[in-house]
Amino acid sequence: MDSIETVICLLLLFMAMPDLCRKLGRPAMANAFFVIFGMGLGLLALPEVATMIKQAGEVGFMLVLFEVGLEIDLPSFREFLPPLRFAAGWWLVQ
Repeated sequence: MDSIETVICLLLLFMAMPDLCRKLGRPAMANAFFVIFGMGLGLLALPEVATMIKQAGEVGFMLVLFEVGLEIDLPSFREFLPPLRFAAGWWLVQ
């Protein structure tokens, strides 16, 4: 595969995989399919394209971390007060 074919495959993956997983009723499987597709693409790609695939993987990893960060639901500030008081007490002791 040359670089143009690799870019086209990556674009098709990013556009089609979430919709396909949503239609299957398993939207969380998109990340697993991204990993499997990336591993298969890495085996078929030429060595010149390996750098581009590696950089795309690093960007994808950062996007997954960002997405996981958005999924975290923090409790209200009132629920944080007792642990903060406890931590402040230990901080003063130390």
